[in-house]
Amino acid sequence: MQKELNFFQLFDTFINESRSGKRSKKDGSKIRAGTVQRYVLVKNELLRFSESCDFQLRIKSLIRLSSRALKSEQVYWGRFYRKYSAYLYGNGCFDNYVGTHFKVIRTFFIFLNRKKSIFTGEIHK
Repeated sequence: MQKELNFFQLFDTFINESRSGKRSKKDGSKIRAGTVQRYVLVKNELLRFSESCDFQLRIKSLIRLSSRALKSEQVYWGRFYRKYSAYLYGNGCFDNYVGTHFKVIRTFFIFLNRKKSIFTGEIHK
């Protein structure tokens, strides 16, 4: 059985490392305060989504998963994508705003893969 990791705890780590300068852009420059504020906004929106839609967010490392468990994770994140985008559009959000949310989530998954060595694969794509 694969251990589930707390999504929001990892997202807080992502935000704190971005704010403190531990995490930087590819060119080595510090991430701007406005970008970190966008990360916080996405986290708060994900919390509201999780509570209102009763959708539990989780992270699983895909190392040593069976093909059946891997398929299950792909289905889980596909369902998340559909539900979260429907939630945002249902709240009157426009395409650019929704796209920005998924861009931040994608950046978060890349952070997990590269910096925290939590292999989440290509699911975020």
